Amino acid sequence: MKKMYKLKQTFKLLAMVIFVGWTGSAFAALSGSYTIDNTVATGGTNYNTFLDFRNDIVTNGVSGPVTVTFKTNQTEATQIVFPAITGASSTNTITIDGNSFFLSISVSTEVISMNGADYFTFKNLTVRNTNTSTTIQGFRFYAGADYNTVDKCTIEFTSLASGSTSGGAYVSFASSATSLTTTSSTNNGA
Repeated sequence: MKKMYKLKQTFKLLAMVIFVGWTGSAFAALSGSYTIDNTVATGGTNYNTFLDFRNDIVTNGVSGPVTVTFKTNQTEATQIVFPAITGASSTNTITIDGNSFFLSISVSTEVISMNGADYFTFKNLTVRNTNTSTTIQGFRFYAGADYNTVDKCTIEFTSLASGSTSGGAYVSFASSATSLTTTSSTNNGA
């Protein structure tokens, strides 16, 4: 009877160690350097798409400073929305280095939506919106998105007709995605 009991304990302990090890690696907060390269599958420190990176950081948060560097141009099918990221702080910052590549999306509002996200730096990135809507934007900061920096980025509206007076805003701090002059008494972002 004692042998059977010890064997059950050993199996339980082994199963627990495997489970903890698996969940610890599958849901680890991000920290360190990563790349976005659409010629390589998502895995390790590489993300195949910018959306893959966004989904991982939103799900798992950060436990230290994070830098992600584009290695290829990126064309996405949907807007990139960053909410507040767990663990982001003045110490645990998130830097997105475009490395002179572009992020291209066709959306009627903003390409990158900062919905309460703090401590991001976007640099050396061309943000391209290929839509023709009158409310197109490159970046929109709202819902208290603070302590963010856009540095040495190019924002392009490539499908607007030459000389067109319609168009949205390269960077907006509006509480509404479709009314760029709408603000609220709460902090729209800074």
